[in-house]
Formats: sequence, structure tokens, C-alpha cells
Amino acid sequence: MRLDQFFDFVSSLILHKFPNFSVKFVRRQANAAAHALAKAAANNVSPYFYHTIPHCISYISMNESA
Repeated sequence: MRLDQFFDFVSSLILHKFPNFSVKFVRRQANAAAHALAKAAANNVSPYFYHTIPHCISYISMNESA
């Protein structure tokens, strides 16, 4: 299965279950904060809730807001 076919399949499943959601493809370079956070989360073995901006994305957040 090609990546675009997989994306279409997963999108249709999500949208069927949650009709108010939208799914869009965004390149990693355009969404650096989400990529860095996902990469850091892969190292956590248990759920964790952040009450402040995580260190792994604080520099990205500051650069994007400037």
C-alpha cells in the first residue's frame, strides 16, 4: 500500500468515527513543533500531561511566535 493510499484509508476511518474532525497532510518541515513533540513522546513509556510548553518544543514555539 502506498503512503497516499494509507493516508486516505486512515482519514476515512477517522472521519467516519468523528465527523467533526478534519485530516490534512502537513510536511514535517512545516510543522516542526508537532514533529519534535511526537519524537520526544516516542521515548515516554507512560502518559504524561504537560502544564507548560515542553522543553523539546519551547525554542520552536518562541521562533514561530516572533
